[in-house]
Amino acid sequence: MRLTRDICLVGGGDSGFGLSARLDCHIYVIDGGSEAAIVDAGMGGKYGATEQILKNIAESNVDTGKISSLILTHYHADHAGGARDFHDRLGVEVFGSPLTTATLAIGDEEQISLPFAKKSGFYPSDYVFEPCPGRGTLTEGASFDVGDLHVTVFETPGHSDGHVSLLVEGGDRRYLIGG
Repeated sequence: MRLTRDICLVGGGDSGFGLSARLDCHIYVIDGGSEAAIVDAGMGGKYGATEQILKNIAESNVDTGKISSLILTHYHADHAGGARDFHDRLGVEVFGSPLTTATLAIGDEEQISLPFAKKSGFYPSDYVFEPCPGRGTLTEGASFDVGDLHVTVFETPGHSDGHVSLLVEGGDRRYLIGG
């Protein structure tokens, strides 16, 4: 679902628009024209909806061939669980805060409180947080371009340690993606 020329909403579960797997967070694409990036990955694995998200990306008129990166706002499974799927499927580089990528690199289910979430019935008991390599370069004030758009990172801990928000500028308007 293209929200503006620059931003598409391509995933979201029961707490959103029902665009992908039931427990997925909102998943966005930043479309900078010549290059694009996915923000957050949903659950992934057998409980995720990677194929549906890719279909939603295509239906938003974004060429998956121009997606160069996956940017994670934080390490919770509904945001980072599908990182391995996108890394393997699209060959994208995965970026997050140093803590997010360290947690993801080893699939640290304790760090993301997954055993508690499974025990409470929020996540299926056999859900697996798949490890995935990433670069922990998203720190306060770091910036990078996605095509014609400029992205600045703001550390926003509170919801989780290592959480970041993204200020996207240079297109139709300014956007803050808080994850």
